[in-house]
Amino acid sequence: MTGRDKQINKDQFNYLFEHKEQIERSYGKPLIWNRLDDKNSCRIYDQLDRDDDASAIKFLATQTIKLHDVMLPYLLDFKESLK
Repeated sequence: MTGRDKQINKDQFNYLFEHKEQIERSYGKPLIWNRLDDKNSCRIYDQLDRDDDASAIKFLATQTIKLHDVMLPYLLDFKESLK
């Protein structure tokens, strides 16, 4: 989350964190959650224990789409709550 408004970024992170169990269950494994209080941005990500370039490319191709699909409904709900 790297929008211009730090407070909205933190609020969005908090909203997602409230749904952490459901998000990680849908994703299939725990994620790394970094609120980064001293920064404008926040991070939620999965980390690959990198063995080789081919597995890294496959991981990025599949897991990026999966993370997007899992997070999208929550992000849309958060956006709707701002109206």
